[in-house]
Amino acid sequence: MRAARTSHGLSGVLLVVITAVWCSPAEGKVIRVDDDGQADFQSIQAGIEAAGHGDIVLVAPGTYFENITLRDGVNLIGSGPEVTIIDAKGSGDVVDARANEATIAGFTLRNSGQSASAHMNCGVYVEGNYGPVVKGNVILGNKIGIGLWYGAHPDIRNNVVENNSDGLYLFGAEDKPTDPNIINNTIVGNQGDGIVLRERVSPAITNNIIVGHAVGINRNYVSGTPGLSYNDLWGNEVNYLHDGYADDAMAGPGSLSVSPRFAKGGYHLQSQVGRYDPNRHTWVLDAISSPCIDAGDPNSPVAFEPAPNGGVINLGAYGGTAKASKSPSRRHARYGGGAGEPNHPYLIYTAEHLNAIGTEPNDWSKHFRLMASIDLSGSSYDTALIAPDVDPCDAACTGTPFAGVFDGNGHAISCLTINGGDYLGLFGQIEAAGVVENLRLEDVNIVGTDYVGAVAGFSRGQIATSRVTGTLTANKRVGGLAGRNWGSITAACNAAMIVGSEDVGGLAGGNYGRIADSYCTGTVAATRDVGGVAGENYGVIATSYSAGPLTGTTRVGGIAGYNSPEASITASFWDTQATGLTTSASGTGKTAAEMQAAKTFLEVGWDFVGETANGTEEIWWILEGKDYPRLWWEAPGK
Repeated sequence: MRAARTSHGLSGVLLVVITAVWCSPAEGKVIRVDDDGQADFQSIQAGIEAAGHGDIVLVAPGTYFENITLRDGVNLIGSGPEVTIIDAKGSGDVVDARANEATIAGFTLRNSGQSASAHMNCGVYVEGNYGPVVKGNVILGNKIGIGLWYGAHPDIRNNVVENNSDGLYLFGAEDKPTDPNIINNTIVGNQGDGIVLRERVSPAITNNIIVGHAVGINRNYVSGTPGLSYNDLWGNEVNYLHDGYADDAMAGPGSLSVSPRFAKGGYHLQSQVGRYDPNRHTWVLDAISSPCIDAGDPNSPVAFEPAPNGGVINLGAYGGTAKASKSPSRRHARYGGGAGEPNHPYLIYTAEHLNAIGTEPNDWSKHFRLMASIDLSGSSYDTALIAPDVDPCDAACTGTPFAGVFDGNGHAISCLTINGGDYLGLFGQIEAAGVVENLRLEDVNIVGTDYVGAVAGFSRGQIATSRVTGTLTANKRVGGLAGRNWGSITAACNAAMIVGSEDVGGLAGGNYGRIADSYCTGTVAATRDVGGVAGENYGVIATSYSAGPLTGTTRVGGIAGYNSPEASITASFWDTQATGLTTSASGTGKTAAEMQAAKTFLEVGWDFVGETANGTEEIWWILEGKDYPRLWWEAPGK
């Protein structure tokens, strides 16, 4: 194995730990490349060609003299740019990154061709409707560091881009706009401009340090709407040039023009509290602190910056990473950042952050946002994670309920495993002010006694736009979303198996509130008061359906096993074939063919995408004759 070190012009070395730049997916294999022959392949390109969608090509230290072409779905991960180098030998692009769902991370990319041809000779080249991730690389000694043309929309972050002719060059057209994310990069000492914007481009340029160019950001007759904020442009002959004229008004909110105070020999920010030294692999103290510490967008993730991180991300290539310089404020962010406020919620990235919520009852009236899917495999709980019942000897749910907002942000919490008593779920109890929305709970395995639901054992609040899969088992009052609902469940669905004795329902074991625009396709099995939507209903069920197997002995119904005389079930259906039932306490039974026809639902006022007679909210959509109605947030592309 031949390890190589390079002198990088301005001596900027970005050492990247592989796990910091790429988290391995649960699926896909690892293909290993090593130029000494002790791996699957000696050539990086050979490893890429052998990879399938979701695979990782992991490259050992060494210098690889190749031109690389990425492929869709393949993730190319180096051992860190200090030791893993791709050298194009002065010919063409170093990496042709015209690929989707692909990543290149942890390399030095150097020595492209040097001709003036507009569409080649880049460290990283992307043209067309492609959006790879380019993260944690050093890109130097190329004609253009990163070149993007005609519809390219990559995510470019945590890179050092130095000593190229131009740092980044963006060009688009009205029918092919170029709209990348350029976030937390250090762009330094390129011979021409730091970033060139031409024609129809609308990049997001945030949290970057851009130093030592003829022009920092050159906006040349752009018809798009670039978004600039929280960047430090300093030491350029002109920081911002707009159609040939200096224009510092381009800077946008939060931007600086101060010396970043790089540490000697690299691009780490000096800090009196602690700065990582890549040569000694340790943390050192400086006499001063960089003004670029804690200077980024307050809504950017600070989750992986070491303590103390001040709660605000640093600028530059190390911002948001484990090698970020420490904050002279000596404060540390709660969870993954944020302030728990509506417009600045606490950010949740990891299982540790999620578990931490459960230890802080004083935060249960705050706002949270899930920023990544979280796998809880290997963890098991005996109470709800958040707002649990604290006195199992009391029949009522005791303790502090959750009264805040938990926004799942479209992400999943998977493999939630609880084996306990009463009031089980992600939340034990949700108060009337509480909201849980936009959340997927996948492969749950919850076993309890009473009041069991994947989202909440007992809810007086709002549960919306959420989905559950897995298995829930309890004696009484068990449902896919909530064991008992006194609040609202809307635009939600359950595909989990629900098993119990009595008061067992696909969405709620007992409903005393409102369930609307929701459905169940999971199996529901119990002895009595068994329903596809609710085991017993004392509230309102509207515009909902069930289409999963239902079994029971007493009071078993397609929508509800028992419907109180004062309760209401309207415009709701169950599939008589899928459920195996011809009766329900209320609702309307239909055949599978009727349940897969929009006409069935339109006639009673369901609001579908593309029609306005029943409203303009566009709640439902359907593959006519092929599937049941699905919710708007389940549509392709959502």
